[in-house]
Amino acid sequence: MKIISFGYTADPYIAGVKSVTRRNWLDKYALQFDPPEIFSGYDKSPRFGGKKAKESRLISLTKEHISTMPDSDYEAEGFKWLDEHPQFIHKIYKDFSSMHQFFLAWRKLDKFYWVVRFEDVS
Repeated sequence: MKIISFGYTADPYIAGVKSVTRRNWLDKYALQFDPPEIFSGYDKSPRFGGKKAKESRLISLTKEHISTMPDSDYEAEGFKWLDEHPQFIHKIYKDFSSMHQFFLAWRKLDKFYWVVRFEDVS
């Protein structure tokens, strides 16, 4: 079973409110994922002591420019939940007044990401 680690957004993933993640994966790696396969979601990489949190089903996998990210993904990425639970916001976001501010700034980058949409199965 393949693994996706959530790191900085593990808490919204574990809470069941995160249903999309964007990854800067190599195409060769991303194309190993095959919807609707089940994957193990980890709180952080197992290489760094991460633990399996739950299993999820891959709904879709597409490569998209970050500027096309819909407003609804503020919630689907788990950022709304983090704004509502600021004690779980990682220090890497300290330069932003909120996760919504980070979301808006992120969308202005000139980058492509693999967009992984999923649902809980456990």
